[in-house]
Amino acid sequence: MTGTPFLRQCFVTSGIALNISQIGLVLAYSVAIVNQLQDPDSSISIDDECGSWISALPGIALAFGNMAVAGTMAKCGRRRTNILSSILSFVGWILILFADDVIWIFIGRFLQGISLGLILTSGPVIVGEYTSPKYRGTLLTVISVAISAKTLTMHMMASYLKWRLIAFICTIINFVAVLICLYSPETPSALAHKGKYDDCKKVYRWLRGNDEEQELKDLIKTSTELNQSKHNLVNQTITETVRCKLDNLKMTFKKKEVYKPLIISLHLYMISYWSGMPAISVFPIITVTKIVGTEMNIPMVIMSVDLIRLLSNFLAMYIVKKFKRRLLIYCTAGVNIALLFLIAGYVYLIEKNVIIGKPVIGLILLYVHILSIAIGSLPLPLVISGEIFPLESRSMTSSVSAVLSSLNLFIVLKTFSLLYNNTNIYGVYSLYGVICIYSLVIVALLLPETKDKSLLDIENEFKSKVTRNRDESTDVFL
Repeated sequence: MTGTPFLRQCFVTSGIALNISQIGLVLAYSVAIVNQLQDPDSSISIDDECGSWISALPGIALAFGNMAVAGTMAKCGRRRTNILSSILSFVGWILILFADDVIWIFIGRFLQGISLGLILTSGPVIVGEYTSPKYRGTLLTVISVAISAKTLTMHMMASYLKWRLIAFICTIINFVAVLICLYSPETPSALAHKGKYDDCKKVYRWLRGNDEEQELKDLIKTSTELNQSKHNLVNQTITETVRCKLDNLKMTFKKKEVYKPLIISLHLYMISYWSGMPAISVFPIITVTKIVGTEMNIPMVIMSVDLIRLLSNFLAMYIVKKFKRRLLIYCTAGVNIALLFLIAGYVYLIEKNVIIGKPVIGLILLYVHILSIAIGSLPLPLVISGEIFPLESRSMTSSVSAVLSSLNLFIVLKTFSLLYNNTNIYGVYSLYGVICIYSLVIVALLLPETKDKSLLDIENEFKSKVTRNRDESTDVFL
């Protein structure tokens, strides 16, 4: 591909964004398929329990994809992991498209969940390794823009199209992602980690041009040191090798540059998943109706919410480029938490007949809530998780983080109906607010500023090392 380095970074990022944004289609697809299959005239009949499993199954399968991604990224590389994820999602949509029994829908949803587990873990890492520090925040935010766009698209299709036709359209979208991934190169970090230094330099300069040579020197120097330590294990016996690897694993999780990013990432995704967005995306009719009432056209309100989310994500691309990460997460998560409690209090007062609900008030609360999520709680976990994991154990740490995060998502999706039936929406949102407060406190204590820093500089900051002068040269590069 010809063009400027920025356009090349946009091209390779678009494949990741199309793939990872499948989460918007997969989760929101529940709105279409569950409601239509519960129709008495449907060719495939399901009850409420079956419908809840169709909604929650991708969340379970996410964990399997998360657990597999470390080995897949280490053995096959970033690029092939992305391709595998795209193919699994493609097959999942095909199975749903031609399903004549609910079991095939279950299998398709499970494959989609595994695909999401692979790409939600590897996607931010891949984008972080592809992109320049000055573009990294913006291009990582593109992922959340794509997720919002696909959520809006799915909610629109769910209102007018049959579930099989929707599955066919999603199959076409996924096929485009597969093609882009096939034409994208392996990341420079992965090539350097495998000792392919010439290929690393070639791909790095193809992506970045010749203006960021110091980061390339640092990358090769660090990778050379890591690869040299691996060669020292070659002459050991199998028992010695296993013992050494177990000891290394224990030591790895004791390193500040490993356990701190893991804790940060887990709590960032807790802010994202417990922000209220999954409830609005997967159970929009219940949630929106409780907040704005029944006097408005609920499908139109849902689509307007999705449109605001999408436009806010575009705004986030600019804001992430201009403002510090820490300031953004404090402000947006703080507003998000305030809105969770405000909405909970508003609905509670209506339910107890203390006040009379006004649709316009509920609509304003809902819109501001979505605005705070779309600018901060949704994109920032993706952005920061793509920046903070160390090179040596990036596959493993991102995998562990994603396993814990996917369990969060599954718990949110599976418990929503239970919590709603027992505590109403005000109980659900109050619990979400408490969890987000706890998560934000942990992030505030541990997260360093990452804006405009190279990945190695961020790693060194976790190590408490002073980043050396960027003007220094290194002989290993020559």
